[in-house]
Amino acid sequence: SPLAADLGIRFISKYLGYKEKIHQLRWIAIGHSTARYLEEVYAIEADYPDIESSEGLLESDLLTDVSLDLFPTLLFGSYKGRDLIGQYYQSIGRQLVNLDLYTVHALVYSTASWQSWLNQDTLVRAVSITSEKILVAWRNQLLIHPRLRENYFIIAPSKRLVSLSKSSGFSNVVQSDS
Repeated sequence: SPLAADLGIRFISKYLGYKEKIHQLRWIAIGHSTARYLEEVYAIEADYPDIESSEGLLESDLLTDVSLDLFPTLLFGSYKGRDLIGQYYQSIGRQLVNLDLYTVHALVYSTASWQSWLNQDTLVRAVSITSEKILVAWRNQLLIHPRLRENYFIIAPSKRLVSLSKSSGFSNVVQSDS
Protein backbone atom coordinates (compact mmCIF):
# COMPACT_ATOMS: atom_id res chain seq x y z
CA SER A 1 0.00 0.00 0.00
CA PRO A 2 1.12 3.60 -0.35
CA LEU A 3 1.05 3.82 3.45
CA ALA A 4 3.41 0.85 3.79
CA ALA A 5 5.70 2.28 1.10
CA ASP A 6 5.84 5.68 2.78
CA LEU A 7 6.46 4.28 6.27
CA GLY A 8 9.00 1.80 4.91
CA ILE A 9 10.99 4.45 3.08
CA ARG A 10 11.00 6.65 6.15
CA PHE A 11 12.17 3.71 8.27
CA ILE A 12 15.03 2.58 6.01
CA SER A 13 16.12 6.18 5.44
CA LYS A 14 16.25 7.04 9.12
CA TYR A 15 17.28 3.78 10.79
CA LEU A 16 19.21 1.90 8.11
CA GLY A 17 20.95 4.89 6.52
CA TYR A 18 19.50 4.16 3.07
CA LYS A 19 18.29 7.70 2.34
CA GLU A 20 20.84 8.21 -0.43
CA LYS A 21 20.51 4.63 -1.70
CA ILE A 22 16.73 4.23 -2.09
CA HIS A 23 16.95 4.77 -5.86
CA GLN A 24 19.55 2.00 -6.19
CA LEU A 25 17.26 -0.64 -4.68
CA ARG A 26 14.91 -2.88 -6.64
CA TRP A 27 11.31 -2.03 -5.79
CA ILE A 28 8.36 -4.37 -6.27
CA ALA A 29 4.88 -3.21 -5.33
CA ILE A 30 1.82 -5.40 -4.91
CA GLY A 31 -0.25 -3.05 -7.04
CA HIS A 32 -0.31 -0.21 -9.51
CA SER A 33 -1.45 2.43 -7.01
CA THR A 34 1.57 1.78 -4.78
CA ALA A 35 3.93 1.78 -7.78
CA ARG A 36 2.40 5.06 -8.95
CA TYR A 37 2.74 6.52 -5.44
CA LEU A 38 6.43 5.58 -5.33
CA GLU A 39 6.96 7.21 -8.72
CA GLU A 40 5.07 10.41 -7.91
CA VAL A 41 6.34 10.99 -4.38
CA TYR A 42 9.84 9.49 -4.39
CA ALA A 43 10.69 9.23 -8.12
CA ILE A 44 11.16 5.48 -7.61
CA GLU A 45 10.28 3.08 -10.40
CA ALA A 46 8.62 -0.09 -9.09
CA ASP A 47 7.49 -3.24 -10.83
CA TYR A 48 4.15 -4.83 -9.91
CA PRO A 49 2.33 -8.01 -10.93
CA ASP A 50 -0.50 -8.13 -13.47
CA ILE A 51 -2.77 -9.60 -10.79
CA GLU A 52 -2.39 -7.09 -7.98
CA SER A 53 -2.28 -9.30 -4.89
CA SER A 54 0.16 -11.45 -2.92
CA GLU A 55 -0.96 -14.43 -4.97
CA GLY A 56 -0.45 -12.47 -8.17
CA LEU A 57 3.07 -11.53 -7.13
CA LEU A 58 3.94 -15.13 -6.32
CA GLU A 59 2.52 -16.33 -9.64
CA SER A 60 4.44 -13.68 -11.61
CA ASP A 61 8.09 -13.87 -12.60
CA LEU A 62 9.03 -10.79 -10.54
CA LEU A 63 10.53 -12.86 -7.71
CA THR A 64 12.52 -15.22 -9.94
CA ASP A 65 15.45 -12.81 -10.26
CA VAL A 66 18.49 -14.67 -8.88
CA SER A 67 19.97 -11.43 -7.56
CA LEU A 68 17.21 -11.54 -4.95
CA ASP A 69 19.13 -14.44 -3.38
CA LEU A 70 22.14 -12.24 -2.65
CA PHE A 71 20.54 -9.81 -0.20
CA PRO A 72 17.65 -9.96 2.25
CA THR A 73 14.35 -8.67 0.93
CA LEU A 74 12.59 -6.03 3.01
CA LEU A 75 8.82 -6.46 3.08
CA PHE A 76 6.88 -3.38 4.18
CA GLY A 77 3.35 -3.82 5.42
CA SER A 78 0.94 -4.26 8.23
CA TYR A 79 1.33 -6.75 11.05
CA LYS A 80 0.60 -10.19 9.57
CA GLY A 81 -0.38 -8.46 6.31
CA ARG A 82 1.65 -10.48 3.82
CA ASP A 83 2.05 -13.84 5.52
CA LEU A 84 1.75 -15.67 2.20
CA ILE A 85 4.86 -13.93 0.83
CA GLY A 86 6.73 -14.70 4.06
CA GLN A 87 5.76 -18.37 3.80
CA TYR A 88 6.93 -18.46 0.19
CA TYR A 89 10.32 -16.94 1.04
CA GLN A 90 10.75 -19.40 3.89
CA SER A 91 9.86 -22.35 1.64
CA ILE A 92 12.57 -21.44 -0.90
CA GLY A 93 15.18 -20.48 1.69
CA ARG A 94 15.41 -16.78 0.81
CA GLN A 95 16.12 -14.13 3.41
CA LEU A 96 13.16 -11.90 4.23
CA VAL A 97 12.99 -9.09 6.74
CA ASN A 98 9.33 -8.41 7.41
CA LEU A 99 8.88 -4.83 8.60
CA ASP A 100 5.51 -4.68 10.33
CA LEU A 101 5.00 -0.94 10.21
CA TYR A 102 1.38 -0.65 11.31
CA THR A 103 -1.58 -2.77 12.37
CA VAL A 104 -4.93 -3.19 10.70
CA HIS A 105 -8.06 -3.75 12.73
CA ALA A 106 -11.25 -5.21 11.38
CA LEU A 107 -14.13 -2.80 11.30
CA VAL A 108 -16.52 -3.44 14.11
CA TYR A 109 -20.11 -2.59 13.39
CA SER A 110 -22.42 -1.94 16.25
CA THR A 111 -25.28 -4.33 16.78
CA ALA A 112 -27.63 -1.45 16.01
CA SER A 113 -25.94 -0.81 12.62
CA TRP A 114 -26.14 -4.47 11.64
CA GLN A 115 -29.70 -4.77 12.91
CA SER A 116 -30.71 -1.70 10.90
CA TRP A 117 -29.17 -3.21 7.76
CA LEU A 118 -30.71 -6.63 8.39
CA ASN A 119 -34.14 -5.10 9.01
CA GLN A 120 -34.11 -3.66 5.49
CA ASP A 121 -34.78 -7.20 4.30
CA THR A 122 -31.67 -7.03 2.16
CA LEU A 123 -30.77 -10.21 0.34
CA VAL A 124 -27.05 -10.86 0.01
CA ARG A 125 -26.30 -12.35 -3.43
CA ALA A 126 -22.51 -12.37 -3.33
CA VAL A 127 -19.68 -11.62 -0.93
CA SER A 128 -16.23 -10.66 -2.19
CA ILE A 129 -13.48 -12.23 -0.09
CA THR A 130 -10.20 -10.52 -0.97
CA SER A 131 -8.04 -11.74 1.90
CA GLU A 132 -7.87 -14.38 4.58
CA LYS A 133 -8.61 -11.68 7.18
CA ILE A 134 -11.84 -10.77 5.40
CA LEU A 135 -12.81 -14.43 5.21
CA VAL A 136 -12.34 -14.79 8.97
CA ALA A 137 -14.27 -11.55 9.62
CA TRP A 138 -17.19 -12.71 7.43
CA ARG A 139 -17.24 -16.12 9.07
CA ASN A 140 -17.37 -14.40 12.48
CA GLN A 141 -20.29 -12.24 11.34
CA LEU A 142 -22.17 -15.38 10.35
CA LEU A 143 -21.81 -16.70 13.90
CA ILE A 144 -23.32 -13.51 15.30
CA HIS A 145 -25.96 -12.91 12.61
CA PRO A 146 -27.50 -16.21 11.45
CA ARG A 147 -29.76 -14.40 8.93
CA LEU A 148 -26.68 -13.81 6.78
CA ARG A 149 -26.37 -17.59 6.22
CA GLU A 150 -28.61 -17.41 3.17
CA ASN A 151 -27.68 -18.89 -0.19
CA TYR A 152 -25.11 -16.62 -1.86
CA PHE A 153 -21.84 -16.82 -3.73
CA ILE A 154 -18.40 -16.19 -2.31
CA ILE A 155 -16.18 -14.54 -4.92
CA ALA A 156 -12.43 -14.91 -4.34
CA PRO A 157 -9.52 -13.65 -6.47
CA SER A 158 -7.21 -16.67 -6.12
CA LYS A 159 -7.18 -20.45 -5.93
CA ARG A 160 -5.85 -20.21 -2.37
CA LEU A 161 -8.77 -18.06 -1.17
CA VAL A 162 -11.24 -20.28 -3.03
CA SER A 163 -9.77 -23.29 -1.23
CA LEU A 164 -9.78 -21.53 2.16
CA SER A 165 -13.39 -20.44 1.63
CA LYS A 166 -14.45 -23.99 0.80
CA SER A 167 -12.57 -25.43 3.76
CA SER A 168 -14.36 -22.86 5.95
CA GLY A 169 -17.66 -24.44 4.98
CA PHE A 170 -18.80 -22.23 2.12
CA SER A 171 -20.13 -24.24 -0.81
CA ASN A 172 -20.91 -21.66 -3.54
CA VAL A 173 -17.39 -20.34 -4.11
CA VAL A 174 -16.16 -19.00 -7.44
CA GLN A 175 -12.84 -17.54 -8.52
CA SER A 176 -13.00 -14.11 -10.12
CA ASP A 177 -11.44 -13.63 -13.55
CA SER A 178 -9.06 -10.92 -12.36
